[in-house]
This record gives sequence, C-alpha cells and structure tokens, in this order.
Amino acid sequence: MRMTRRPGRLARRGAVLGVLVLGLAGCMTPAEDGPAPAEPGGTAEPDDTAEPTDEASATEMPVLQVREAGGYAPAGTDFRTMPQLTVYADGRAVRQGPQIAIYPPPALPNPRVFELPEEDVDAFVTAAREAGLLDGAPDYGQPLVADLPTTVVELRVDGETVRHEVPAFGFERFPEGAPAGTDDVPTEDLLPTEDLGLTEEQMAAREVLTEVLAMVGERFGAGEGASYDVTAFALLARAAVPGTVDDGLAPDTAPWPLADVGLSDLEECGLVAGEDAQVLADALADASTVTLFEQDGDLYEVWPRPLLPHETSCEDLPGPPTREG
Repeated sequence: MRMTRRPGRLARRGAVLGVLVLGLAGCMTPAEDGPAPAEPGGTAEPDDTAEPTDEASATEMPVLQVREAGGYAPAGTDFRTMPQLTVYADGRAVRQGPQIAIYPPPALPNPRVFELPEEDVDAFVTAAREAGLLDGAPDYGQPLVADLPTTVVELRVDGETVRHEVPAFGFERFPEGAPAGTDDVPTEDLLPTEDLGLTEEQMAAREVLTEVLAMVGERFGAGEGASYDVTAFALLARAAVPGTVDDGLAPDTAPWPLADVGLSDLEECGLVAGEDAQVLADALADASTVTLFEQDGDLYEVWPRPLLPHETSCEDLPGPPTREG
C-alpha cells in the first residue's frame, strides 16, 4: 500500500479534527531526528505522586476522553499534548480552548472547564450504547495518508473501557483537494473516492463515531468555559541538541525557575505540584514550545503536561495508540 506525505495535509490537521471533534484545534509538523522522549510510567524527582488537581476523587475516571497521538510531530509532542476533551460522569468537562495563532505556539495549552448537565452525559452514554460503541471498536481502516495522527476515543461505562483508535480521523470527509470553505460544502461533495483506501464499512464506522461525538459538541454551545486551574504538571526534559528543536528557527532561552527540580533527572516522567506548579506555570506563560531552559549552565528542552483531575501520577497518563496514522 503506497502511503503519501504532503505538507498541505499537515496544515489541514487542525481543521479536520476541529470540525469533526468538537471544534478542537491542533497542528503538527514533521518530526525532527533524535530520540523520542520517554513514555509515561517512569518516575523522577521531585515527586512521584501529586494531589488530585481538584475535588474529584483520585480514583474517578472520565466517561469520555478524546485525544490525538502519533503522526509526524516533533519529539515530546504526544507527551505534552492534553486530550482535546475529557468528560466526567458528574458533568465536569475539560476541553481545549482557543489558542493564539502564532508559530511557535505557546508552551502551555488553554484548557477550559465546563459543567454539563448529568442528563446530557446520560444521553451521550445511551447514544453510544445504541450505536454499538460500547460493544467494541470496529475496523476504522487506514486512509492512504502518513502524516496525520490517530484519534483515540475512550469510553468508560459500567466499569468497562472501550478504546476506539481512528487513524487520520476526519480525512475521509476532507480529503486533499476538497474546497477550502468546508463549513458550507455539502457532505456528499466531501465523501472520499476509492483511492483513499477505505471500504464502505470503514466509512460507515467513522460516520457513526462522528455523529455520536457531535452530541457532546452541541452541549458546549458558544460558551468559552472557565479557566482550568492547573495545580500539577508531569514533566520530561532532555539536554538540548543543536539542530533538533526546529530547523531554521532560533529558539529563545529562559532560566529554569525551580532550583530543586533538576532537569537532568527528568529523562523519565516526573511530577511538579503545589507551589512549584504555580511557579512553573508563571514561567511557562511567556514561553513557547521551542523555548530552551537553562540550568547550571546547560540548556534543556522541556515538555510540560498539565494534569487532569483524575491524573495523580505518571502512570495515569495515556500511552501511545497501538496503531498510528
């Protein structure tokens, strides 16, 4: 099977998932050479656990979580990227909010908190059950595109977790060459041709998932939600290697604000919580994704990941998809 990679598809990634999955934005660029950061599960100083990031019990898990992983992306992108949406049984939802359109983007995301009526969450679970999404994941296929990520949709109902992994989710609706003004283009004009590599059954499975997820998106309306109070971070870091941050882009540098947190100790996941988390958040507010931090005369790339309410350790962070787009 021939896989293609075109720069135009990279720019389209945010628009594709944004339209299909709750207006969530993102952008990926080709990965630089160099080792990938460690996956969640390691421990490092200063802490290996953190207090829950709000009043929720540490054992409470979301009913629905939607995130992206894989594809062509710089090192550390999967680790630092928060899920686009996390919905809890009591109606609390943490969703990616609007982000300033600059490059390189800010170091921190813009998570927003919403309160959904519990009956809306119940209605979503009912729709997911009736659509067969709780019975297991169907075959979503692999479109003939190599540079888009896999969308991971996890449903946790009645103590069971069902994981749907959809490579290049949305590409079937907005294939290369589709009109730019997708908001006003009839769906029938955006359906793929056979050269996208999807069967009718795979297309139908993608449409079902899209329709059920759209139910959640409709509940948010036009509101922007409240700012999410980040009280803990997971961190990865590595010594900066010339030429691996971004080709042709001169990164800025900043002093590392936490003297007691050694960046050389963060090759595996470590946690920062409490007052240190607030100090770090203040420092990251003026940083970008390519800012290098200086500690003891050395420069480091740092990948911060704000923790969600149910995440209290590195082991709670989601792992990579089993198949990547």
